[in-house]
Amino acid sequence: MKKEHAWWPTTTLRCSWAASNPRSTPAVNAGSATFPVDVVAAWTADHRTLTVAVLNPTDADQPLTLHIAGAPLTGKGTLWRLAPNGDDIQHPDITSSPVASVPDSLTLPRYSINIYELTAK
Repeated sequence: MKKEHAWWPTTTLRCSWAASNPRSTPAVNAGSATFPVDVVAAWTADHRTLTVAVLNPTDADQPLTLHIAGAPLTGKGTLWRLAPNGDDIQHPDITSSPVASVPDSLTLPRYSINIYELTAK
């Protein structure tokens, strides 16, 4: 199927970092609508890692522009991905790969769950 118009969902994650009170609970809210993908993020309890989960439930790869604002990140981390290998969607692969910098643009494989663990400064 040929796409006549490209639609690029964008989300902005606004992160509240309580540097003055390390015992406070960090808050992260998903920004704009990201249909057809879902995006959610949360800090770990120790404030050392921002976890961003992105789900693509569709049968096509989906682009996503991601902006993370207000989070003191090192730019490094790990991407964990559950996605089909080729045409076999009933037996997906789980992979992990290092993240060298916080991504601005993502291409999410079809039927995938993508979890970014991003290290804080």
